[in-house]
Amino acid sequence: MVAIHFYQPGAVDISFDFPTEWNELLPEELEAFARCQLTEYAVAGQDKAEFLRALITIRARLSGKGLPGDFFERLSIDDAVTSGFDLLNFLYEKNELTKQPYPILEGFTGPADDFNSIICGEYEDCDFFFNQFREEPAPEPLARLAAVLFRPKGTPYLKWNGKANEYERYDIEKVLPKFLAIDGAILYTVFIWFTGCRNRLPLYFPTAFKSDGSASDEPDFTAFTQCIHGAAGPKNGTREKVRTLPLKELFFDLEQEAKKVEDYKKEMARLKR
Repeated sequence: MVAIHFYQPGAVDISFDFPTEWNELLPEELEAFARCQLTEYAVAGQDKAEFLRALITIRARLSGKGLPGDFFERLSIDDAVTSGFDLLNFLYEKNELTKQPYPILEGFTGPADDFNSIICGEYEDCDFFFNQFREEPAPEPLARLAAVLFRPKGTPYLKWNGKANEYERYDIEKVLPKFLAIDGAILYTVFIWFTGCRNRLPLYFPTAFKSDGSASDEPDFTAFTQCIHGAAGPKNGTREKVRTLPLKELFFDLEQEAKKVEDYKKEMARLKR
């Protein structure tokens, strides 16, 4: 946080704490940001200006000081831009949100911060809807992504049915109408959180994510599915068994294996000299 101060003699004199990183944003601030991103504006940069306005309003209210009714009319645009715009740059550089904004959403329990509780099957299915939304933005992929992540308390996404000798997956179709009815800004906030956590994975497991030179800006709907297929085998069991593993546990194993391969290649290169 950083203290921000708006001052004009006889007109405006107010200061309050201002967020400077993603995880300092409150749920209502994330929703305000999401709403600005989802709105089409006629003037470039207006989304940033509208979010700054919303952020000032929220932070001033939380400070207990509130704002005069004509605050924004009396506030100099130059003053607002100088005091606030640069502080918002982190939002337009890289999404680093890992703090879960909704522990509970519409009565459904959400995942822990930073993908610390989700399993591979959740991530695989969410990643499909994530890429689907990036390719063709629409409410349904967002609702489906949220329906996978938020479930009745204590309800696993995948569980083993010993009698049927098979894995059972949580059915999101039954609850999908409830998620489709949720405010689009909230659903997009869930998407923003998923994106932020997803962005962190290559930082935690750099060797496993090292590019092979075939990287593309186009979404690959099957990238993680291929990863699960590759992990299945004598060590991890069937594909469905892999889908029940904690996501970070699988990536940790992949990181170790990738490091072994990298070390082997380096050693082979050294021997050929």
